[in-house]
Amino acid sequence: TDSLMILLLFNLILCIFNMIPIPPLDGGRVAVGILPPAIAMQLERLEKTGFGIILAALFLLPWLGEQVGLDLNVFMWAVVLPANELAKFLLNVMGVF
Repeated sequence: TDSLMILLLFNLILCIFNMIPIPPLDGGRVAVGILPPAIAMQLERLEKTGFGIILAALFLLPWLGEQVGLDLNVFMWAVVLPANELAKFLLNVMGVF
């Protein structure tokens, strides 16, 4: 069951991360598709800088938070914790735990 939990958690982390609504990710493309045209065009403009935004959120924010004594690990809050809870739920529904 440990292997199942690790595989499930890894896949959920990738899934949730990919659906973050920043344009180079699939979630950004979905957001552009469902938002009103004026807002969608503004979000589309982030395509060129989106990867930098993602890298800053993954590495720069946690480092800055460490410097000032705050928890700014956005990846943990927005991706890992929800993926962990969803994995627990799915394993519970499947009767594994």
